[in-house]
Amino acid sequence: MMNKEDVQKINDMALGKTEGGDELIQSFSDKFGLKQCPMGGMFGEFENVRCDEAQYFPAPPSFWTEISPLLYRMLADNCGEFIKGWTYKGLRVLASAVKYHGWEWLHVSFSRQNRIPSYEEVQLVKENFFGDRKAIMVFPTKEHYVNTHKYCLHLWYSIDNPIPDFDIEIKGLGRQI
Repeated sequence: MMNKEDVQKINDMALGKTEGGDELIQSFSDKFGLKQCPMGGMFGEFENVRCDEAQYFPAPPSFWTEISPLLYRMLADNCGEFIKGWTYKGLRVLASAVKYHGWEWLHVSFSRQNRIPSYEEVQLVKENFFGDRKAIMVFPTKEHYVNTHKYCLHLWYSIDNPIPDFDIEIKGLGRQI
């Protein structure tokens, strides 16, 4: 389990405030026993997809600052092939592509250090990383709940598995939501 000092070291490294990244990466790898990119394996039946091989992978507007690949190397040696990250005004975003039962999904997690992102920030991430594509936020059953960051939210999108339209007509108002 990471303590506050570990989290601060990760944040400082991701923002380029820490020198000696290789030693820090090795110490975290040793401390937490990380050997491979945890993204797919962490969720059971998911299989990692390299960023450059994904059917769709985001290229957000230039006001987003890409996070140093050292952060991914800290997670594991090959994570840089599977994860990219950006930051904007304290909002951090990590994107990865995975296959689930043969369907490719783009997963974007986003967080703030001290609070859950606002609805406006959810919209900003959705627009900047998914464009006009439909994305979903999943609320799993308790048995499948994983919380590795108290203030982190997740959006998912798939080209292969179209998300249904959930349009419904509101009776008496003559419009759909």
